[in-house]
Amino acid sequence: MQNAKSLIIMGILYIVSALMLGSHLFIGSGIICFIAIVLRILCATDKIKPITIFVVRILSFIGIILLIIQGFISHNIANSFINLLLLGCALKFLEYQKRRDLFVQCSALFFLSAIPLIFHFQIYIVLYMIFIISMTIWCLIANTHNDSVINDIKLIMKLLIPAIPLTLVLFIVFPRFGSLWVLNTNNTEATTGVSDEMSANEIANLSQSSKIVARAIFHSEIPKIRYFNAVTYEKLRYNKWNRGDKFRQRSLNINWFRYTLHQQPFPNTNNINFSNDYDLMLEPTGTIYVPTLKYSSTNEKDLFYFENGYYTTAIPAPSRAIYHFTYFTEQDIERHNREFLRRENARFLNENLSELTEYHPRRNLKTQEFVKNLTQNLSSDQEKANAIYNYFKEGFTYTLNPGRYENHELDELLFERKQGFCSHFASAMAQMLRMAKIPSRVIGGYLGGEVRDNYVIIREYDAHAWVEAYINNKWVRYDPTLLVSPSRLENIVISGSNNDEDAIYLQQNNFFKFVRNAFEFIDYKWSSWFLNFDQQSQDQLFNKNLILIVLIIISGFVGCGLVLYIQNQRRNHKKQDKEVMLLEKALNMLTRISLTINEGETLEDFKDSIMASNISNDLKQNIANIIDIYSKIRYQPISDHEKQEFLITLETNVNNLKLKI
Repeated sequence: MQNAKSLIIMGILYIVSALMLGSHLFIGSGIICFIAIVLRILCATDKIKPITIFVVRILSFIGIILLIIQGFISHNIANSFINLLLLGCALKFLEYQKRRDLFVQCSALFFLSAIPLIFHFQIYIVLYMIFIISMTIWCLIANTHNDSVINDIKLIMKLLIPAIPLTLVLFIVFPRFGSLWVLNTNNTEATTGVSDEMSANEIANLSQSSKIVARAIFHSEIPKIRYFNAVTYEKLRYNKWNRGDKFRQRSLNINWFRYTLHQQPFPNTNNINFSNDYDLMLEPTGTIYVPTLKYSSTNEKDLFYFENGYYTTAIPAPSRAIYHFTYFTEQDIERHNREFLRRENARFLNENLSELTEYHPRRNLKTQEFVKNLTQNLSSDQEKANAIYNYFKEGFTYTLNPGRYENHELDELLFERKQGFCSHFASAMAQMLRMAKIPSRVIGGYLGGEVRDNYVIIREYDAHAWVEAYINNKWVRYDPTLLVSPSRLENIVISGSNNDEDAIYLQQNNFFKFVRNAFEFIDYKWSSWFLNFDQQSQDQLFNKNLILIVLIIISGFVGCGLVLYIQNQRRNHKKQDKEVMLLEKALNMLTRISLTINEGETLEDFKDSIMASNISNDLKQNIANIIDIYSKIRYQPISDHEKQEFLITLETNVNNLKLKI
């Protein structure tokens, strides 16, 4: 016989799990699942006849065909298997007839509901985990116990609460092996952050989004000026900048080059006491790029350092990740690593000189002539770069809507419109430097960030582009956007309002801003305390202290036993109804005159035996009144008001009995 409660619980669990999968759902399988759920509801409400096996097989065949088609279109095997499990669970609802089917379906739903744990890592996933565990237990309880919802919930709590101490102990002491596998979603484009190519539209879109890209947690004073390098664009093709041929080759074969890539790019620092370290809590941006401060160093095994100044991962991170870095100031580098960095830069320059000085000689002829006239009387590269940089001081306007530029974009930007945003100005200066025979590149990353206590929140609207020029054997940063719009350095946000001639603050309702900030703070603490509790944190906690580990394990078992003991005591000392206590009190008093109720004897039989005894008629009537009133309260339908009156009368008779014995 079907259990309606179990069916409802499983339906809720299925719908919530499917919604949590979000963008990983295929449209085709979603339609088949929707049809299966509708058919199940119509069948359960007797609107249609029971579904035959033939219909289930037809739906299965159509669903699998749609999965294969969408799998080939998306080139995403992981999502295909996820949707296959989703489809199987939906179709299994149609075969739900016996209790055995419920256990099979409940097991499948448990696996389905666990899949969102791969893609979600914010604080709300804790509530989801509690939800799926509770609903799965409830489903099993509903199939084995025919009880009320309140009693079901009480039983769930009795099962879950003793498990809490053991769960905490396992979380603390269970060895951290790291991920046994990584689910590669094969996303073809980034969901946030900088990307492989830089064009004007990409930065403009990012500048209007408040989505978090990363958090930088500093263990010392937070730097006042914060440029987070993410991508170095070296090659210019048709008004678009990309990473360059060498990087593309290495990124495609990163597993081959991984042992030759520097993890510690700056040697000769072992004997120096540096306190400039920070943790980068990186969101899953859909890219392999890790935004870091310049001259950052790390021992993280999952990160790879490319000699042109930035870090990457092998594949886009499928979930939130935390990396530890140490960064060095210009003074530190000059004092301890100047010669090493000079050799590294010179080698990199020789290998990539053609890309770093390339520009289109047949385009932007007006700009080429201007740069020639501007720098012809200047002797050093430093003077030439400063002259080009200072040209952006006057007459330019920062705007997110500069309109479309044609093939001679540089001429049009510098001498006609004179308006744009960071990628326009960075691209323009880099090309002008190359026209002056100075190697240059564009850096894509983030500027500033929102300071909170000891950490900085980096959002999409902090996306920025600037220039690096190779001068005097080192790369020097130039940010022409700051000359056009100095407010960018003050961490002012560009909004999407009509007044975009100047930078303005992002306007938000104070209440919603407070709620957002509170949630972000809680989410940050959750990640710091729980997601960041890795093998290193575990080693630091225990420091190879076996006694501490044993004490924590014992405390977990003691806590579990204590909870079970309290539950047992509460069950044994459960508060009795007042009429029961009064009856027991009366029966205990009767034992003083050798009147006891025998085992298996009912109250009516006991009353008859009392009436046949040799005690006084007054005492007989008193005992009979107690039994009659008790029977009315316990076994007859009476109102609450009547019950209270009977309880008063019952208590009066028990007190009278005490006086007579």
